[in-house]
This record gives sequence, structure tokens and C-alpha cells, in this order.
Amino acid sequence: MLEKMAEFFDARLEGYEEHQLTCIDSAQEFYPYTAACLPQAPGTEILDLGCGTGLELEAYFAAVPAAKVTGVDLAPGMLTVLQQKFPEKDLTLIQGSYFNVPFGEDRFDAAVSVESLHHFTREEKIPLYAKLLKALKPEGFFILTDYFSLSDEEETVHRQELIRLKKEQGLPENEFYHYDTPLTVEHEKEALLAAGFSSVKVLKNWGATYTLKAKKKETIRGDRRKNGKNENLPGMALRMCLGLAVGTAIGAATHNMGLWIPAGISAGLCFGMGMAQKKEKDSGEGTDRKE
Repeated sequence: MLEKMAEFFDARLEGYEEHQLTCIDSAQEFYPYTAACLPQAPGTEILDLGCGTGLELEAYFAAVPAAKVTGVDLAPGMLTVLQQKFPEKDLTLIQGSYFNVPFGEDRFDAAVSVESLHHFTREEKIPLYAKLLKALKPEGFFILTDYFSLSDEEETVHRQELIRLKKEQGLPENEFYHYDTPLTVEHEKEALLAAGFSSVKVLKNWGATYTLKAKKKETIRGDRRKNGKNENLPGMALRMCLGLAVGTAIGAATHNMGLWIPAGISAGLCFGMGMAQKKEKDSGEGTDRKE
């Protein structure tokens, strides 16, 4: 029989952490790895979706003791254990569905979710991810560690089986029951991008478990365009003026007053543009790209 999500986890609370760490391949690697992907500055504000008992937070609080974490989870028993584990930490715990809980806007430096979101469809996730995007600060990002279907066929089989079981048991469609229906990595990326994230990349994987990083705002490098303007223009103009002065001196030294003006302009342009290109080459910049 399918069980409601919160009831399923609270009923298994006693052996939950041992199960997660010993029965899921590479769990003892991907929990601390996920924590290391989060911002490490003191006072960082993190939103944890489906925080459970906080297995990912153990390594994170060890590295960033002064972090501020807001955790959302359906299971009240899980949240009780989490609060007991970290009584001195800056924890705000919310019992409820992250589909319904308001996150606010521009609040969090990063968000994280580990082994929680593999129960939902692409269509269910897009509005959630759009809400999450608004809650992140402009340079914020989302770290998702979860397991995924390895093919479209596998994803379809999981979803069809859940539909069959709910129909067989006469369960309503508008409630969440515990049954794993992981998307493929590509479909997860599509959901995040459809919600408005600027880029999504795979950081690492352990078999079918992947860590993804979705950025709210793409990093612009090279010409550092801002509001359609090139922020390097003032520096380029200065270099061109220096080149013009050099060219003028060369023209004057030849005592050819008809030559020094065009020579100065030409030298100034060449010098200015050459220095700009050299700077971009030396810094590895020069093109706009996503990380």
C-alpha cells in the first residue's frame, strides 16, 4: 500500500539515517560533497528543501558554524530530530510542503536539496523551481543531489506504475504518496531552465546519483557588458590616448607636421586595441559564456 509522504518517513524515523548512509550507494560521499558545494562564508543563508534529519547539514555546519539555514520538510518527526541535533545553530524549521510554503524573494545565498525531489514530475517541479529562483539572491544558486532515471523508458515506467497503484487503491491525485519517480538528468535540467535558471551543469555523479548546480544568473566574463555597455571602454580609451601621445611624439620627432596627426591617430588606435586584446588573452577572457 502506498503511504502519504510525511507518514512514510515518520514511520521509519528510528532507522532512517542508518538506512540513508548504508543502503544508498556512495551516500557517505555525496552528503559531504553536497555540503562543500554550498557557500562557505560565515552568515551565509541557505534554504534546504526536504531537509529531513539534516544529513547534508552535518558537514555544512562543521565547515560553516555560523550559517543560517531554513529547512522545509513534510515530516514533523524528522524536523524534531534535526532540531535536537543542532540546538545551538541558527535553524528555522518549517513543517509543510515546499510546494506550498512561501520562500520570499532575494533572501538566500543558495538552496540545496538531497534525495527528496525524485518523487515529482517535470510539470510539478517547474512552478516550485520558479518560486525557488525568486527566493535566491542575484548571485545565488541551487545545489541538487538526487538519483535519476537512466533512460526515458525507465522514467516512464516509474510514472505509469505510480498512476496504476493510485488508481488501484482509489487514492486522490492531488495528494503526494511515497513512490520514487525520478526524472532523467536531461529532463531535470529542462525543468530548471524552464523555471528561469540561467544555466545548469552536472558537478559530479556516483552511478545514478548526480549533483547539479543551477545558477540564477549567468556569469558574464570578458567585456563585462552591463546594461548594454562595455565596462572596459574607459580603460581602452585611456590606452588609446596614451598611444595617440606616443604617435604624436613620433610624428613631431620627424619634423613632419603633416605626418604627426595621422601617425598619432593610427598609433593610438593600434596601441589601444592591441593592449585591450592582450589583456583579454592574458586573463583568459574575451567572450561571454556560461560556466
